[in-house]
Amino acid sequence: MKFNFDIHIPTDNEAFELLSGDIRGLIWYKKNGYQQRVELFQNSPYPLIQRILKEYSFDELSKLPKSTFKQKYFDDFIQSIYIPSQNIYLKFQQDIKQILPLIQPIYPKMLALNESWGFKIWPKYQIRPDLFCCGGKYWPDEEQNTGIIILGLTNGISLEKIKGTIVHKMVHTGIEYLIVNPNHENPPPIKHFEKERIVDKLCCYLYKDDPLWSKRYLWSDGSRHPYQEATQKYSYMDDIVGLQPETNLYERTLQFLKKIKTNLQKLSEPESSFLRKKNNKKEGITPPLLFYVF
Repeated sequence: MKFNFDIHIPTDNEAFELLSGDIRGLIWYKKNGYQQRVELFQNSPYPLIQRILKEYSFDELSKLPKSTFKQKYFDDFIQSIYIPSQNIYLKFQQDIKQILPLIQPIYPKMLALNESWGFKIWPKYQIRPDLFCCGGKYWPDEEQNTGIIILGLTNGISLEKIKGTIVHKMVHTGIEYLIVNPNHENPPPIKHFEKERIVDKLCCYLYKDDPLWSKRYLWSDGSRHPYQEATQKYSYMDDIVGLQPETNLYERTLQFLKKIKTNLQKLSEPESSFLRKKNNKKEGITPPLLFYVF
């Protein structure tokens, strides 16, 4: 048995929807410290993107109806960005085809997690490129019974890093409706970086014998991991990964989350933290529909 992967090049409408969601969500990215994603748009070489940012503030874009945005910018997007980008999409497709066979060896470990506590292995994983994404996003599509993984472009990115990003998103889709947000709440009851720590530990389990993975992943960038100090300080962080089939990861994860929420209150958040809970609550900011990771 193995993973079923599908590389999907977006239609013009799908590509525009990705742009629309990203650019209208810039205020959320800015408020939550995703400066790299904000700068990706601010420094965009596309005249259309620069024109949009001149015509609207981030706040105005967040309130702009999708229909209005599409009516105003769709035709220009197709002519100036989508059609000229076909070679970029082709390069993405070629790169991903090289990477997918490298992911297949972890199938037995994911299957063990599935059999022991219900980790979701989707019948299909669909990989899609996004011209305006740095890192990736994920979307567990229950209607299509597909784990959708949206990646930034592959130009200049090592195949090992792209492989790591794909696996990271696969793990996200495997726990999203099992542990993170079983009742489809918005926002989810488990906070963003609590979720990230669970995913990181599962990734380290899946690739614990791979030195390249450990070097890349295990708390390698403190500025990107505001919970780094907490996870290193409290040894029970290691308890959330069930390495044995009889381990009930779901219950242990819930216990872990209750514990870490209490202990994190004793730690000061880094200035670079993406978490702006109080400000977000006051300003009524909610994240975009897709599950953005990094």
